[in-house]
Amino acid sequence: MRTHILTRYTGIPFCTIGEIEFGHEKYYSMERPWKENKPFHSCIPLGSYTLETHNSSSRPHTFALINEKKGVYHYPDPKAQRYAILLHPGNTFRDFEGCIGFGKILGCLNNEWAVLRSKDGTGEVLQHFVPGDILKIVEKQVQW
Repeated sequence: MRTHILTRYTGIPFCTIGEIEFGHEKYYSMERPWKENKPFHSCIPLGSYTLETHNSSSRPHTFALINEKKGVYHYPDPKAQRYAILLHPGNTFRDFEGCIGFGKILGCLNNEWAVLRSKDGTGEVLQHFVPGDILKIVEKQVQW
């Protein structure tokens, strides 16, 4: 089991951007903004999440984030506050419903912050993960 660190930038009210590094390669992450942990509308809370294999017709060959102490489950569960938090491609926060995507470039798309080359970036990030790995999400103070 390995731990990977996703560092989010703070202070952006309309989306959540971060970065993750593997060796000399840096990838940027995109999520929805913080909305009090509202399912399908908010980025996920800071903390550590176990990566579990996910494979569905709409989101094949990816991972779900799990942390039962925070009420985050893979599938619907009576104890779940959140479920089906997946890693998948997408460019702007509008492409996610509480999930996380990665891109190779941080930029702008239709006048919104975006991660670009997301299909490539997410695919490359996923290659670094194996089931049981930990994704730890932390924040970094940034002046904008």
